[in-house]
Amino acid sequence: MIAALRPRSGDADLRNVSVELPRGERVDPRRLEAVCTRERFAAEDCPPASLRGTARAWSPLLDAPLQGPVYLRESSGRYPDLVAALDGQFPLTLVAHLSTPNARIRVGFASLPDIRLSRVELVLAGGRHGLLSNSEGLCRGGRRATIDVGAYNGKTRELRPRVRADCSGEG
Repeated sequence: MIAALRPRSGDADLRNVSVELPRGERVDPRRLEAVCTRERFAAEDCPPASLRGTARAWSPLLDAPLQGPVYLRESSGRYPDLVAALDGQFPLTLVAHLSTPNARIRVGFASLPDIRLSRVELVLAGGRHGLLSNSEGLCRGGRRATIDVGAYNGKTRELRPRVRADCSGEG
């Protein structure tokens, strides 16, 4: 699964982002068993099974994107957090809280750093090893996510992008 966010030219820096996936997406409970503890995460010693993907963040202020692994890390909530350990010109840890309001999966970054970003990309493992399972066909049309963004200037915006899947193999 690839999720990318590109702020518009002239937008204020993002303060928070919340993504609610379409109905039919479920957290696969088998994938929640391998979670990195906060202590092991701080020591950069997470078990390989807690690795869920990669993330990259581009900024016009940096020579190269910040990039690094994304882990499931213990949290105080019902579900573990998704945590990106980015590195580059400086280290940056981004924490996303998982929740399931209204029987939908929500991934929320509550406090992003006040830095100009031109693109953020999250790539999570999919298929049999993915964090999510699907109870509805991914190739049927009309499936949309809900993305709420808040900026440091106090403005908010809701986006409703279409969720796409590679359905070229379907007959």
